[in-house]
Amino acid sequence: MKTITRGPSINTHISLLLIAGWIALLIGGSLVLTPSEGTRLPDNNMRSIAIAEEVGATETGTLTADLVPVINNNSTIAKWTIMVYADADDNTLEEEAISDFLEMAGIGSNGNVNVVVQLDRIPGYDSSYGDWTDCRRFLITKGLSPADGTEIANLGEVNMGDPKTLVDFTKWAVSSYPAEKYALILSSHGKGWRGLCWDQTSGNDYLDLYEMKFALAEITAYNGRPLDVVGFDACLMGMTEVAYEVHNYALVMVASEHAEPSSGWPYDRILAAAIDNPDMTAAQLGSAIVDSYYESHKATGYTMAAIDLTHVDAVVEGLNELSVAMLANNGSTSIKSLANEITAAIDEAIIAEEHGAKWSGSHGLAIYFPATSAEFDSAYNTPKISLVSDTGWDEFLIGYYTNPEVPSIVNARAEAQQYYCKDYIDLYNLCQNLAAAQ
Repeated sequence: MKTITRGPSINTHISLLLIAGWIALLIGGSLVLTPSEGTRLPDNNMRSIAIAEEVGATETGTLTADLVPVINNNSTIAKWTIMVYADADDNTLEEEAISDFLEMAGIGSNGNVNVVVQLDRIPGYDSSYGDWTDCRRFLITKGLSPADGTEIANLGEVNMGDPKTLVDFTKWAVSSYPAEKYALILSSHGKGWRGLCWDQTSGNDYLDLYEMKFALAEITAYNGRPLDVVGFDACLMGMTEVAYEVHNYALVMVASEHAEPSSGWPYDRILAAAIDNPDMTAAQLGSAIVDSYYESHKATGYTMAAIDLTHVDAVVEGLNELSVAMLANNGSTSIKSLANEITAAIDEAIIAEEHGAKWSGSHGLAIYFPATSAEFDSAYNTPKISLVSDTGWDEFLIGYYTNPEVPSIVNARAEAQQYYCKDYIDLYNLCQNLAAAQ
């Protein structure tokens, strides 16, 4: 039986990742994903390029390990640099990504807050602003448009599903626009533990959790410390699996348990809050994103939460212990106590959370728990997902499907809040139901 530990220090962890990265990146796979209109869910279900090919022979080359930052000495040190990785190489998000760009430009950068964007467009859909179809980098100034010629750099066509592309953008932003604090926002389609940033003109390649973790580890090593905020302007990324994957590489994560509308985050409101209070902490920026998003989408009541990633270990340790107890059917008292410990740990981790009436069981972190074995995706049971490697949760799931004879667990799962993907349920709500049933 697996037991979880807090593990080595961040620097040691990064070194091990960099050494082991090539071996682990050779593990490939395919996912079956459900398309959706009007949301930031992936629009196509095929991953046609193996990971070894993506990393070893793509447009952007191989993953680098040059970890020494090159600071632009002509730049002043801002309070914040907000970096938006906008993957609009997609037939449903290009128009919305341009709208997001214009929202940012309605506020712009100033001496305290840098706003930088990498925007990748797609041929054949939105023809505005010169109808360029490659990938470009921008410093967002007030009133800027994404017209041809306004960019800082034209990268040509790149693969936004390649981890190196994300690393290169973030290193460029940090070295060119240094700041006291950094926020990295990934704007794209997302599907929780299954990944994000599908790039339609690169064979529908995307970032899986291991690739995202590898990229964030290299970014952390380059900066010498974790990011202050990592945000997911994408569907379904508010999962325990995702939070655990990134918890060593950022202080705060902002993400939605449910789907997002294609319009995504209200960048004008978010940036206005940062400009008004450039001394805000990572937790305060996370809260501002949650509040701005919910106010913008109050009529439809979408979910959003900011999570203190320093508390995620406690949540996952509790989940491991609960998994062992449920697998062994180790008495109602033990299960109730452990379930209550997890809800307490989530209460500590959640900085801010908002949801509409339809999602009343939401508390900020979902978990993968299909109702039946027929719905279980075998791609989940892989060492590329750290929560699976480090806990007994997958072992519990396999045991649950083999012998689902504990009515309290069956009912707790059935009554838990579920989202667009019915196999994603709120972890806190599940534990509330387990505790109440004992």
